[in-house]
Amino acid sequence: MKSNITLQIRQSLTEEKTHTSKSITILIEDALTEAERLTAAVKADKLVMSDIAATERDHAAAQQRLGASEIILERLTAAIPRLRDLQSQIARRERDERQKNRYDRLMKRRSVVGKQLAEFLECLPTVATALHEAVQLREEARVFNVRPTPGTPVNPMDDMVSDYPFLAPLVTDAILQRTRLVGSDGKILFAPIDSTVSAPLPQVTPSTEIDDLADLKERLRYEQDMQTHVGQRMRHFQQQATIRGVSVEHVAASQGVSEDQLERFQKIAAGKMVEAAEHALSSAQKPTT
Repeated sequence: MKSNITLQIRQSLTEEKTHTSKSITILIEDALTEAERLTAAVKADKLVMSDIAATERDHAAAQQRLGASEIILERLTAAIPRLRDLQSQIARRERDERQKNRYDRLMKRRSVVGKQLAEFLECLPTVATALHEAVQLREEARVFNVRPTPGTPVNPMDDMVSDYPFLAPLVTDAILQRTRLVGSDGKILFAPIDSTVSAPLPQVTPSTEIDDLADLKERLRYEQDMQTHVGQRMRHFQQQATIRGVSVEHVAASQGVSEDQLERFQKIAAGKMVEAAEHALSSAQKPTT
């Protein structure tokens, strides 16, 4: 055991053998155990050396063991602090290696996600345009999907000659109600038309006057589009209410529109949002004093 532990310590301190922080911890524990054993052996041999009743042979054997034990004990005692320093160095290298691996994994994930997001942001305007088109197409499809009852006034151009299969919406109301797309420059590309959520109008400051004016103009165009789309839907609600002999609120509720949403629809259709956008744009264009 003595020669084995000293050999292992020498190999670890001279880097003749690769160690981990865990293996050095075990080596320190073994060294402490061996030092404790040698301390007890030295004490026992000193008792023999001081025993006048012991034989000369016992004295000689104890003296020989005592000399070897004290040398090894001194070596172990001196080696243990060096082993602790080595353990700290190895633990630091291991931590550094784990952090480097973690950083490499992070960079790989960022690269993959970054490419995915770049592709998404690149096609975002196209998706927003498609959603706007889906809203318009849904409204246009109502002419073919909803047949007026006999005697109801109808545009002659919309008086169907033939029967057509039902045209399902390209996008569900759930998506339109929850989807809000904003470009990388902060401009609203698409916002819910069936929700009470409304984007605040940008605040104009002198340093960003040009960009904010463009945003306000874009907001005005958006609100004008929404007035057209929502107005068509409100007219559809009214037509259905007249045909079925129920209230507009009843028709709206049957299509998943809450009272708050219907109230907002009415404001949009009445042009309240357009008026607010026009007022904001007009205020922003006035020269500051």
